[in-house]
Amino acid sequence: MIDKIDKDNMYKSILDFSDNILDAVKLGDSIKFLNDYSSINKIIVAGMGGSAIGGDVSYARKTSSEVPIKSGVSHSHFTFITAA
Repeated sequence: MIDKIDKDNMYKSILDFSDNILDAVKLGDSIKFLNDYSSINKIIVAGMGGSAIGGDVSYARKTSSEVPIKSGVSHSHFTFITAA
């Protein structure tokens, strides 16, 4: 029955979402950077619609010792941006 309504299998995508997040965290934790990025002091993760969830997840996962991460749906959320 659900196959007739959910032709793109969105129900399974929703059920798999938490596993996908865990896989992404493991992948991100395994990255070894070749360059020194210690001078970075601000990060923006931008997206539109559902693509903005990456910023929300990054913001929720950050610790107080890390650089600021902002996520929002309006440019007014990014008032900390300055020219380098």
